[in-house]
Parts: sequence; C-alpha cells; structure tokens
Amino acid sequence: MTVEDLNKPVAEFVKENIESAKLFEKYSIDYCCGGNQLLAEALEEKGIEPENFINQLMPFVEDKVK
Repeated sequence: MTVEDLNKPVAEFVKENIESAKLFEKYSIDYCCGGNQLLAEALEEKGIEPENFINQLMPFVEDKVK
C-alpha cells in the first residue's frame, strides 16, 4: 500500500476485499453510496489519522495479493 492509495475511492478497497468493509464500518466511513469519496477525504472528514488507518487496512490489502 502506498500514499497513492489515499487517492483511491473508498469503494475500491471494498471491491478488492469485502472483508475490509468491517474496518470502514468501524469508523463509520461510507463505502456504498459515498464510496466514490477518496480515502484521504473520508479520513480527513472523520478526523482519522491516515497512518493509523492504513496500518489497520494493510492486512486486507495484503490478503488480496495472496
């Protein structure tokens, strides 16, 4: 996962690994109707530290690669 991933729409992460939806739900980040919002924007809107969130998202991204 790279800094560029912060510029991906939230829905893309869930499309790539449905299990990541649990993390987005934990932080009340809309990945359905609001799924076109960029991850960076969603995190800023919720006041979530990007580095912390990315660390939690990594296992879902890594699972996709396996």
